[in-house]
Amino acid sequence: MREGLVKVLILRRDGVRQHYWVRPDKLPSFIREQQRQGNTVLGMPTPALQMATTPAQPDPQHEQQLHQLLEQLKSRDEWERRAAAWELGELGDPRAVQPLSQTLSQDESPPVRRAAAHALGKLGDPRAVEPLSKAALNNDKHPDVRVAAVEALGKLGDRRAVEPLSKALINDANRSVRAAAAEALGRLGDKRAVDPLIEAMYDEEVTVREAAAIALGELGDPRAVEPLIEALHDNNVYVRAAAAEALGKLGDPRATEPLIDTLRHDEEWTVRAAAAHALAELGDKRAVDPLTLAVFEDADRGVRKAAIKALTTMVFSEGEAWKPAEETLYRLLGSNFDEQLVLAALDTLSAYTGHPRIRGALRELLYDLAKFARSEQVRERARALFQAIPSEETAVS
Repeated sequence: MREGLVKVLILRRDGVRQHYWVRPDKLPSFIREQQRQGNTVLGMPTPALQMATTPAQPDPQHEQQLHQLLEQLKSRDEWERRAAAWELGELGDPRAVQPLSQTLSQDESPPVRRAAAHALGKLGDPRAVEPLSKAALNNDKHPDVRVAAVEALGKLGDRRAVEPLSKALINDANRSVRAAAAEALGRLGDKRAVDPLIEAMYDEEVTVREAAAIALGELGDPRAVEPLIEALHDNNVYVRAAAAEALGKLGDPRATEPLIDTLRHDEEWTVRAAAAHALAELGDKRAVDPLTLAVFEDADRGVRKAAIKALTTMVFSEGEAWKPAEETLYRLLGSNFDEQLVLAALDTLSAYTGHPRIRGALRELLYDLAKFARSEQVRERARALFQAIPSEETAVS
């Protein structure tokens, strides 16, 4: 047990249970933040729960500031009202929710309403879902306010927001609102958003399609695989790159061949690099040869770096690709080829110094690089990595 700290069990929105040790005075803000992120508090000692849900003794300075800001929110000067709304969000007092909600729905100034929406998102109070949803669904005629309302709903982490955000994604006339809605749905992590996000993959606006692709990668639902594969042929580079990254996160083997084709043939280096990263996440042995070819033959150094980093990552994957990836990496690094690519591989290896696979052939290779590489920078980097690998004897003179 950690003295003076409270142990709290959290169920994260991705289904993982995790313990946190929290200072008692930080419990209320910690719980609000977890709820804002869509997580659930599963357990903590009863006295701590009471402490977390019992209001602290009023702080005179805080009370004075709250009172002044609430009065300022009624000012005739729109910039004073705007400043008050922003500061109320920073103050973090839930008593500001109702006045801010009223400002959001009634203030005549779009910048003030936008600040109110932002503040409600910062406060993280579930009571804000309804007024923010109304503002998001075209009740507010100013698109900047609707964007702020949509962004705030994403920050709240309340899954009641899925329906209004989905409607904003499909129906709002403004592309910025639709893109913000896609991003917010990705943050919420609710599978009900998959179908509207797939529909948004065919939106006429690039920013919306890109945001939808990113969000589908966050949700991790296999229904998104085929639409994302189709998006690898989108006419916009950012959409194609986002689709490639998302397919890597989904981890579905159906994406392997399409990503290999993208790595080989896409005209934009950023998309080819994204395909290399995604193939590393998939860990399919079919990708080893195309990635090796990209290391040697791709016209862009960024893609070559991405390919060798992908091969390095695959050495530590759980699938069948690790052995051919290790053999390829051993040959590549042992051939004293491009210094910058060797350094890129070594940078990637630094994340795996505790992995048992690095203690075999790769450890021997690091030793050889530390002793005999032509580049002093490569020798120093290999020496540092070699010495970071747990072993009874790690000294390299």
